[in-house]
Amino acid sequence: MESNLLTIDHTQSVFCFTSDIDWASDYVWERMHLLYKHFDIPPTYFVTHTSPFLEQLKKDNTVTLGIHPNFAPGSSHGKDIEAIIDHCFGIVPGTVYCRTHRYIASNDICYALYNKGIRCDSSMCTRLGAGLKPLLMNSGIVRFPVFLEDGSYSEYKKDWTLESLLPALNTPGIKVFNLHPVNVIFNIPDRVIYGTIRNHFNHTGWQHAGKNDVEAHAYKGEGPLTLIENVLNYVKTNKKQVLSLASLFNHSDAFM
Repeated sequence: MESNLLTIDHTQSVFCFTSDIDWASDYVWERMHLLYKHFDIPPTYFVTHTSPFLEQLKKDNTVTLGIHPNFAPGSSHGKDIEAIIDHCFGIVPGTVYCRTHRYIASNDICYALYNKGIRCDSSMCTRLGAGLKPLLMNSGIVRFPVFLEDGSYSEYKKDWTLESLLPALNTPGIKVFNLHPVNVIFNIPDRVIYGTIRNHFNHTGWQHAGKNDVEAHAYKGEGPLTLIENVLNYVKTNKKQVLSLASLFNHSDAFM
């Protein structure tokens, strides 16, 4: 559990688990949330759309919620930077947390986000970076680089075993995980399986995926779900320090 009085050991790993919702259905999102809950993890969600489950999380007030603006061409969030940001703040009003979709960032985007109230973001992905610390961007935003993203990991991984990841897990520094509910709950191990599963939802989209869809199409071998279950168990068993992004941000001076 988190504490207001934190002691940070810079020789050890500090873990933070986040999820880009990426238009996942409430069923899939809730399954991801239950996984975090089972291991007593304080999650951070970067939200793409309104939903009943989001409203439930707002009422529960037990998680950190940020925006996940899509600045790519043809975005459903809006036609320009200002419109996209305004749309996303309509989904999560008053938040100071952000991760941009596909990590799209520029000076114009960062300054616009800061002017709207964003103070902390995670719009940068590394390949299992060691010794990661927060970065103070020229816009004034404090950025926490991602240590591991499930989709990117599938491109360069050796396999989905905990043993292959342990050397990187045991390096000092902040370990921000970016875990997409669709990738984890459908246990998608590579682009080929992703394409096969994605084709099933061409006409309806991920937002309509339910229990029957997961049971019928989730990959049954080793993948993101099996790895993350092992990582969360490892973190809990070894009593590693786990913080929400909000707590990391509130104590960012301890890392700089």
